[in-house]
Amino acid sequence: MSDKSHVNGNKGKSSMELIAMNHMHGWMDDPGVLCSVFRDILGLSCEERDLTTYLGLPLLSTITRKGWDSVWVEYFQELVPGALASITGPRAPRVFAVDYRVKDLDQAQKELEAIGIARTLEVPIGSTRQFWYDPEKTFGLFIELSEFEGDDGLIKNMTPLCKPLVTPRGTLGIERLDHVHAWTTDADGAARFYSDVFGMTTHTWIDPKNNIKIALLKAKNDPRYIELFQPLGQDALQNIDSPRNPGIFSMNYKVEDVARATQELEMQGIRKVWSDNRGAVKQAMFASDRTNGVNIELSEYSGNDFIKAAGMELPA
Repeated sequence: MSDKSHVNGNKGKSSMELIAMNHMHGWMDDPGVLCSVFRDILGLSCEERDLTTYLGLPLLSTITRKGWDSVWVEYFQELVPGALASITGPRAPRVFAVDYRVKDLDQAQKELEAIGIARTLEVPIGSTRQFWYDPEKTFGLFIELSEFEGDDGLIKNMTPLCKPLVTPRGTLGIERLDHVHAWTTDADGAARFYSDVFGMTTHTWIDPKNNIKIALLKAKNDPRYIELFQPLGQDALQNIDSPRNPGIFSMNYKVEDVARATQELEMQGIRKVWSDNRGAVKQAMFASDRTNGVNIELSEYSGNDFIKAAGMELPA
């Protein structure tokens, strides 16, 4: 969603091997309200589970996903205040964490501890192990690392714990979750950190039209990515109604037809705040007042890689 100038890129330098973005986490107030939008309007699966007996934590969880798409979002609701005390930050509806599948979790943990980044939480799920890391050390993003077998092993481990799936009713033509946007106060510093520590390929540039600096972060062979936006002035992205606090503010979904999806969302009272048509890529963003504290961006393009479709050149 930007124009580029002054482009810089770095190939990942760390020995840590991130395989791909796997899922994200957020907070919710009411599972019914969340599903009424993500299932009934956006057309995603919406699966609920009670973590009280499974993990010994008084939590409700709702997973939204598109079929067996490998990237999904899990939202938590604390049944007792402080149930996830190790996860800092407000409990207001939002998306706050990104999970990456890693080849060797023990080795990754040793590398992170060596530079003073300690895990804040460990979650075992069958043959899967997960570590969480404090956002104060990771430029405002809660990073979770997971190790498991099989491309869809983690979601399949969790699905039997969910209530029966209710068939999605929305007809937007969503194909998958594509990428996410987050605010940062230091795009260059974040790019260096994620390249040096997590081995990500990074790409930074200035968008003069929107008065922001952008850092793109991606695992080497993963088409999905994170864009960090650093405002360069009070007028930065004025049409995006979101607090500029570090953290995720938008999720992008690939759709078949942006124009038709926009029409359907506006008929449901979901407000469009931004749109762009660059020929090969068409996009539109919608406000977060009904989408659990995060803006929803839709993209239409050919193929399975937004970066290639948009003509963005990253380090080889």
